[in-house]
Amino acid sequence: MTEPPPKLSAALADRYRIERELGQGGMATVYLAEDLKHKRKVAVKVLKPELAAVLGAERFVVEITTTAALQHPHILPLFDSGEADGFLYYVMPFIDGETLRAKLDRETQLGVDEAVRIASDVAGALDYAHRNGVVHRDIKPENILIHEGRPMVADFGIALAVSAAAGGRMTETGLSLGTPHYMSPEQATAEKEISGRSAIYSLGSVLYEMLAGDPPHTGSSAQQIIMKIITEPATAVTQFRKTVPPNVAAAVAKSLEKLPADRFESSAAFARALADKSFRADVSVDSQLNGIQASALWKPVAAVLGVVALAMGGLAGWALLRTDVSPRDVGLPPTAPVQLAGQFRSFAVSHNGSFIVYVARVGENTQLWQRDLRGGEARQIPGTDGAVGKPLLSPDDARLAFQSGSDFKIVARDGGTVTTVAQVQDPQGGEWLPDGKIFLGELDGRVVRFIDTATGTSRDITTFYCLIPQLIDADHVLCGGGAQKYAAVIDLRQPLVKSGLRQTGLAQGDRPSLLLGSDFRLIDDRYLVYLSTDGTLMGTRIENRDSLTVGRSVPLTRAVRRSAYSGTGQYDITDDGTLAYVPGVNADVGRLVRVSREGRIDSLPMDAAAYLRFTPSPDGGRMAVVLEGTQHQELKVHDLQAGTSETYDTGFYIGAPAWSPDGRSLAYVKNDDSSQEQVLLRQLDAPGAPRVLATVNGAPGTQVSQFISPTRLLVGTFTRDVGTLLIDPTVTPARVDTVVLTSFFGSVSPDGRWIAYQDVGVTGVILRSWPALDRRYLVDPEGTEPRWGANNELHYLSQYRTAGVMAASFQRVVIDPGAASPVGRRELVARDSRFNDTPGWSHAVTSRSELMYLQSPAENLGYYVRVLPGWVADMKRAVDEANR
Repeated sequence: MTEPPPKLSAALADRYRIERELGQGGMATVYLAEDLKHKRKVAVKVLKPELAAVLGAERFVVEITTTAALQHPHILPLFDSGEADGFLYYVMPFIDGETLRAKLDRETQLGVDEAVRIASDVAGALDYAHRNGVVHRDIKPENILIHEGRPMVADFGIALAVSAAAGGRMTETGLSLGTPHYMSPEQATAEKEISGRSAIYSLGSVLYEMLAGDPPHTGSSAQQIIMKIITEPATAVTQFRKTVPPNVAAAVAKSLEKLPADRFESSAAFARALADKSFRADVSVDSQLNGIQASALWKPVAAVLGVVALAMGGLAGWALLRTDVSPRDVGLPPTAPVQLAGQFRSFAVSHNGSFIVYVARVGENTQLWQRDLRGGEARQIPGTDGAVGKPLLSPDDARLAFQSGSDFKIVARDGGTVTTVAQVQDPQGGEWLPDGKIFLGELDGRVVRFIDTATGTSRDITTFYCLIPQLIDADHVLCGGGAQKYAAVIDLRQPLVKSGLRQTGLAQGDRPSLLLGSDFRLIDDRYLVYLSTDGTLMGTRIENRDSLTVGRSVPLTRAVRRSAYSGTGQYDITDDGTLAYVPGVNADVGRLVRVSREGRIDSLPMDAAAYLRFTPSPDGGRMAVVLEGTQHQELKVHDLQAGTSETYDTGFYIGAPAWSPDGRSLAYVKNDDSSQEQVLLRQLDAPGAPRVLATVNGAPGTQVSQFISPTRLLVGTFTRDVGTLLIDPTVTPARVDTVVLTSFFGSVSPDGRWIAYQDVGVTGVILRSWPALDRRYLVDPEGTEPRWGANNELHYLSQYRTAGVMAASFQRVVIDPGAASPVGRRELVARDSRFNDTPGWSHAVTSRSELMYLQSPAENLGYYVRVLPGWVADMKRAVDEANR
């Protein structure tokens, strides 16, 4: 904490002796002081100079006097206020306790009874103030003090006083009234009249955080949070805390309704609902789990977004543009934000850096839009409905190519005839080359393609696994993404050989190691830019082209949105060295959830993390997971009852673990920076290295599927040459048999009579008799990843389209061996647009047929793009300095 300004100490010297700074908030700095007249400790809050500069002192004092009359046991009283030598201040008691924010930062979640008691007491304070004509416009954990276990609301009415005194000039301050996470929708849309129901919304948000550990809406920026508050329903609190009583969950849901009229009529009614075990909201809490609903609040969004952005302290909004070279945020229309769901970059910047073309979500459709970066507005590009993935701009920026369904199309940027030039599956990366050809990758990293835009002909090259390819020269491609996130180069003259880039200089004596990350871009044939696993944009340089070694890496720009699984970054770099990116979180991070037989979705008692693979133990009490770390992957086992975890292995790549039937061992695949993958068996209660059961050469993507029995371990591979392995770990050396079946995602039924699998490179769930393999049935041509539950129930993942992107739909069928056709009727288990498609197995099924998968908290829409002119020059200087 800094020392108080001497001028302030002198201005208040006749009444208060300023001792030290206690903290700072959005509107004021707080100091501990001694009240010289009454010989007591007080908290003196001094408004920020930039705020005081536009407030009239006389008007401020008149307005704040209204709040001085409030007397309530849960309201922190106002002792004094005034103006002294240009400082506007107010004085309250000094409370020897902590704020609710400090308590939440320490404990994350509170006990249900304690959280309800605190919210009920605060609701009583709000009700008293509302009946006296005062509305607290900034209810948040920072403004709730805990004194001897009792909550006391601070700054009551201060926001109202500031707002009234500032009149229409509040945007001149650059400060906000209301904290984004706890703002009501009417505050977020800058409505002039704010009622007590706004404070009910804010209190509901605080209670939600006390119960769930996070506010109802989170995001990487204030603007993103505001847009969620306006447009998205809050997820039911029971999704994160299943022990919350139904009446409390219903009360929280009603307090968070978008329309004020749909909330409680008073804070007292809110408190009564929290205490009434029979209370249920008029609408089902479960309805909040449904898709995003259009709200009447959409209408004023466009009109006020620029004002809101100003109030949030520097966000540009789509009405605020600058033409200088300083960093700036360029907002997008709230009705056409950039679509971030999926594995690919959703925008491209023109070669001269004057505009972007991006995939916009418009209702339940996607389209390409153009947004000028130096003035003007955003507009739709005709003929681009259904666009997905990265748009490609021609060298002269006059045309663009895009994917829609399986068609790869070209259209003039100003509209006109749309031409289909190719059929493409899973487009990866890509660029429009100066010679008129388009280069891209497809088929999940197994093919790179050159498309002649003039003739529509193409040349395909089958390659070693390569996601997000960048063409370095006529013969070489830079790769990095997907399950194997490291930098590598493929020579197109021998495309099934891949050479990894290795990093030196990490520590003296260390051998070079693979450069880990994703979405690598080579700049000026020397510098390499890429995303680390946490979403930081990194830079390094190639030191030796022959040995493919690079130097030290430098962190450059943090919080760049990174897609799940592929590792694609939502960033682009222009010819003049400007960086444009969508800020956000690593979309690999998510929470593991469980779907009950009744369809209820609950979070597992585990922290959100970048879970790549996960398998529940046979008894359901533990969870084996593979996490993505910064330098390696980690194999951990979580005890779901005790809440503890233990790390059992680390490595460059670790496949999905499979539990032995007795729950004492884990089998998994590990690849430590080589072309070999080892099938390992680790005894959880025995120290030392795991036992090597088998070694698979040249078969990336090998995965242990399951223990069929103590003597049969099923292992699938990604190549047709190897097939399926059956390993007996009870003998030494382990016995390895080969089954002539390419059973990627293979799973044998509990009764041992069927195997369900997905053939390599083909979508579709297949059922065959086991082990004879003499009968074959197609379960679902669109299904993937079959897994067995209890009673011969077969679960699998299918997909459905929502707002132009593919989301998850989980199906279940009962296999009846006595029927003429054993495949029973299909039943929907769950549908979730927040499903996070992890590499390898992306869902699990317990012995009780409960479905588990990773649910991403990451936002799938972006409302602005950050532009950093001169970024490449700064990157080069930083990298060169680090590698001197």
